[in-house]
Amino acid sequence: MKFLVFFLLCLIFAIEAKYSPSKLPARNCNDPIERGKCKASHQRYAYNSEKRKCERFRWGGCDANGNNFRNMAECRRTCERGQQRVEFPTLQQQKVKLTPISQKNVKLP
Repeated sequence: MKFLVFFLLCLIFAIEAKYSPSKLPARNCNDPIERGKCKASHQRYAYNSEKRKCERFRWGGCDANGNNFRNMAECRRTCERGQQRVEFPTLQQQKVKLTPISQKNVKLP
């Protein structure tokens, strides 16, 4: 009886480990946008690194990489944050008048 309980627990943990959400690919916004090998047609969102924005695409339902999001908000939150263009103020040239120091006022040690 104990062996049967132990065996069932091991089986449950093995199934849980195989189908756990932690087995999903790590998020990588620079992965290519891929449809996958399967024939389904799910609406998904991915980050287009050339356009620097998230866009909609059709996913086949399997072989997802890290650039595959269920909705636009998740894609933007993950990939577009920090993508805002930072504008730095331009430095203006200023004319500065330099007055030469006479050698009479300089004391050398």
